[in-house]
Amino acid sequence: MLLPFLLVGSCGTAPKRISGTDLPTIPRVTLSSSEVTASKSSIATDGMFVFTGPVYDALERLRWISRAYVKGGWTPERPEGTPSKATQVFSKAARKLDLKRSVTITAIASRTTGTVEVELHSEPLASE
Repeated sequence: MLLPFLLVGSCGTAPKRISGTDLPTIPRVTLSSSEVTASKSSIATDGMFVFTGPVYDALERLRWISRAYVKGGWTPERPEGTPSKATQVFSKAARKLDLKRSVTITAIASRTTGTVEVELHSEPLASE
């Protein structure tokens, strides 16, 4: 009886990713648009991903999302906005690619047609 519980419990530890990327997916909304516009060495470097569905509080949704991104090695900036619309930026160096990758996530609250937009952008790492 414990075996199915253990199998389900162990599967939940791996965070889900947006298909074709290393970006964590957004829980409780549906991916409605996905476009990788540039990649380097099979890693997405630029793109836009839009999720739709119920978003009751944009700031609270960003708190959920932030945990997954921090766990994935992304450095968060402080979220800005209101419960109806909020934005947060995350960054991560891709040293093997000599790039700094940034993700800007904007959540717009609505009980039925809320959106979460994930914009990925990369730029060369500054020489030190």
